[in-house]
Amino acid sequence: MHSKSRSDTKRQVVSEQATQGKKYKIGEVAKITGSTVKTVRYYDEIGLLKPAEVTDSRYRLYTMEEIWRLELIFTFRYLGFGIDEINKMISGEKSVANVINWQIEALDAQIRTLTRIKSILLQTRQSNYKEDSLRLLYKLVASPETCGTEEA
Repeated sequence: MHSKSRSDTKRQVVSEQATQGKKYKIGEVAKITGSTVKTVRYYDEIGLLKPAEVTDSRYRLYTMEEIWRLELIFTFRYLGFGIDEINKMISGEKSVANVINWQIEALDAQIRTLTRIKSILLQTRQSNYKEDSLRLLYKLVASPETCGTEEA
């Protein structure tokens, strides 16, 4: 993923803030954030991170504001948010609080599913993998309790 640790990145960004108003080329932005030029370009192409300026020579120039936005994008990506969700949060189209609540609900559902899968695998292991363990595995997976389709 990123070659530098987040703390190294934050220290560098903070030290770079001393030069407010400075504009950074895309390679510098990638280095400051521990990202790649390809990633920064991609976020520009999809409209998630536009440079502050594009020169006549087509150099993308970024200020500390765009660098902060990129760090925010990386943070949201780390937390499992999709590009569309991030774009809507950053643009203000969707409330950050609502999107975070939805993400928590999705993670809770994933945790329940993973817990069920682990239980199925543990029960299969306890059967000592006898010949009928595949039947047991199938029954466990197909049962409404493990599939989350139990009727009320």
